[in-house]
Amino acid sequence: MNAIEARDLSKWFGEGETRTNAVQNVAFDAHFQEMLFIVGPSGSGKTTLLSIISGILRPNQGTVKIKDQDIWSLSADKLADMRLNTVGFVFQDFHLFPKLTTVENVAVPLILKRRKWDEAIKEALQALEKVGLAQRRGLSPQKLSGGEQQRVAIARAIVSQPDILVWMNRRLRSTATREGRSSSS
Repeated sequence: MNAIEARDLSKWFGEGETRTNAVQNVAFDAHFQEMLFIVGPSGSGKTTLLSIISGILRPNQGTVKIKDQDIWSLSADKLADMRLNTVGFVFQDFHLFPKLTTVENVAVPLILKRRKWDEAIKEALQALEKVGLAQRRGLSPQKLSGGEQQRVAIARAIVSQPDILVWMNRRLRSTATREGRSSSS
């Protein structure tokens, strides 16, 4: 069984002369235990593609199967359940809640899964330990550096041990370029 099977994916925005093709006829398989990178220049559709295959943005055409289930045939509630229970997300801009502490931000997926508060906080703290931020557990996101915020987002993505991890990160390319390493487009 493939983790992800994408077939003939296309997504466009606008119509007529203003139509912009963000993703056009993309197909691929991703297997469990496999790490894939989607690279390309800014505006080439990377984030759009990742949003489609993870159930955030509906394609104009094509299919996405996650664990042999066509995700775009699911009801809105079932699609939300699939995202919560199968996919962990690290968003480009992290999407941390400013009014929550670091550990509470990490606990959010567990709370959504109806874990007891104390249990969710304990598991969130363990995830923060994995990314080296347990000592920052009581701080709000705005008191963290950009790198620390990214690690909180990673901890939140892995805390519920998802089958699939989707990392939407434009910073990897800019960091590699600043450090003198080249990256392919």
